[in-house]
Amino acid sequence: LSFVCWFVAEFLYGYYDGVLGIAAYPSVPDVFYLLGYLFLFLFLGFINKLYKIELGFIMSTLVTFSLFVFYVLYISIFIFEIYSFGGNPIDLTLLFVYPIFDLFLVVGAVIFYFRGKNISIDKGYNFWIFVSTAVFCFFIADLVFGYNDLFAFLENVTQLDILYNVGYLLFGVAFITKIKYSKKKTALINM
Repeated sequence: LSFVCWFVAEFLYGYYDGVLGIAAYPSVPDVFYLLGYLFLFLFLGFINKLYKIELGFIMSTLVTFSLFVFYVLYISIFIFEIYSFGGNPIDLTLLFVYPIFDLFLVVGAVIFYFRGKNISIDKGYNFWIFVSTAVFCFFIADLVFGYNDLFAFLENVTQLDILYNVGYLLFGVAFITKIKYSKKKTALINM
């Protein structure tokens, strides 16, 4: 469901930006992007039933990382006096939301990688490396796009879409890796 939402968001973003020539940020595609994150968080919650990571550990890690990211964003925006932000409150909210959601997913994927490494007898946990790297690419892209919204330090940011493309490719590699190990496990069970 996450990838369906993100596919619809990318299609709408391209339609708004390329065909209609309207600014696609913030707009309807952002609703689909955020729904994609929601479904991915639900997936991680479901997977945690298998991995059985203590909820207190997950919450303390997420709170620590979110406070760190929020602090960095807050310092750079409000302490460096970017109070003349030209966008609306939704722009500013999305500037904070996307990188924080990305970091939540990176941290979750890294935690699941190490937990999977401890409990797995095969290498079925390796796909988490690709998931965390993919989301880290999203994090860098969202951070650069957000800061460029504030500071306008880059003329043409569309070249940075390569980070999103690399992230989606890494998600594809993660799925292929997961399918590969799932087929091996199924073959061993059937023997």
